[in-house]
Amino acid sequence: MRYIGSKSSSIEEIFRCVLPHRTDGTFCDPFGGTSTVGAYFKQNGFRVFTGDLLLFAHYIQIAKLVFNEYPLFAKLKAALILKEIADVSSYFNNLKPQAGWFVENFALRRQYFTLENARKIETCWKEIISLKTYGLIDFNEYAYLMASLIESMDRVANTAGTYYAHLKKFSVKSLREFKFEFIAPVKGRFFGESQLGDALELIKKRHYDIIYLDPPYNDRRYHGYYHLPEAIARGITPDVVGKAGVCKFKLDIPSDFYGASSALQSLGNILENANYNLLLFHYCPNGLIPQQKLDEIFSKFSSTTKVDIMSLGYSTKQAERKSSTLLYLIRNEQRTA
Repeated sequence: MRYIGSKSSSIEEIFRCVLPHRTDGTFCDPFGGTSTVGAYFKQNGFRVFTGDLLLFAHYIQIAKLVFNEYPLFAKLKAALILKEIADVSSYFNNLKPQAGWFVENFALRRQYFTLENARKIETCWKEIISLKTYGLIDFNEYAYLMASLIESMDRVANTAGTYYAHLKKFSVKSLREFKFEFIAPVKGRFFGESQLGDALELIKKRHYDIIYLDPPYNDRRYHGYYHLPEAIARGITPDVVGKAGVCKFKLDIPSDFYGASSALQSLGNILENANYNLLLFHYCPNGLIPQQKLDEIFSKFSSTTKVDIMSLGYSTKQAERKSSTLLYLIRNEQRTA
C-alpha cells in the first residue's frame, strides 16, 4: 500500500545510522503505520514494538510483525477440510461474488473499483467477518486476513495512492482481476508486538534500546485519506458522503499531532516519558513543528546529531517526490556505555 509518510525509500539509510550504536535489542515505533520501518528492524534481528491509532494499520502490523510464519488456521482448515495454507487463499478466491454496501458505494456510485472486483472484495470481507463470528479464526488470524484483504484490495484500487478520491477513468491497475493474496510475514529472531492506541501509552510501557519517532505532525488526517481501509478493518458500513465517497466516522482517540501547538506539547510529553538508549526523530521540513523549535528541544540533550536523508515523499507527481529529511539521533549517555 502506498502510504503517506512511508519510509520505504529511506529505511536502509536509517538503519545504517543506527548500526554504529546498536546492532540488536528492542525497537519501538509508536507511529508504526504500515510497518515499513518495524518490519525492516525485525528482519535484522531486533525485537519490535509498534503502534498506531488506525485499526487497519494495526492489523497490517500484526500480519508483518506478530507472525514469523503464515498462520496455522487450524480450526478453519478442519471445518472446511483444507490441507495447505494455499488452500485457504484459494477458498476466498473461489467464493461466489455478492453485492452490498461496498459495491453500491464504491463501484456503482463511484468508480473506486470495477464492479467485478468490488463484488469479489465485498464477498471476501463478509466471509472474514463471518468466520470470526463463528469462532473459526482467532483474533490474530482475523487481523491477518483483514490486512491481507486490504492490501489485495489496494492493488486494484482506482486511486492515485490514497482513498481521498478516485480517478476519473479506470487505471491499468484497477482493471486487473482482484486476487485475494496473503501478506508475507516478516521473519525475525523475535516475534513483534503491535498496540492499537496512543503513542505515549506505548512509550510508557517499558525501556527500549531504540525509539523511532515519525509522528504525523502535519494537517493530513490519515483517517480521512484512508477512510475505506479503516471501515473495512472495523467491519462497519458507515454513511458515505460526497463525490469522493468519504466514510463518516471519528477516531476513538484523536491525534494531537495535527496542530502546531498541540503537536509540540505532545512531543514534549513523549520525550519526558521516553526511556531509551538511542532515540531517533525523523523530521520532514515544513512540518507543523518548525525545525528551529526542534533544534532548541534537542540541543538540551547531551548527545545529539543530525543526519540529512534523501527520501521519496508522498506526491501524485513523480518529479515532486524527492525531498531531504532530517534524522535527529539522541543518545542517552547515562544508559549508553
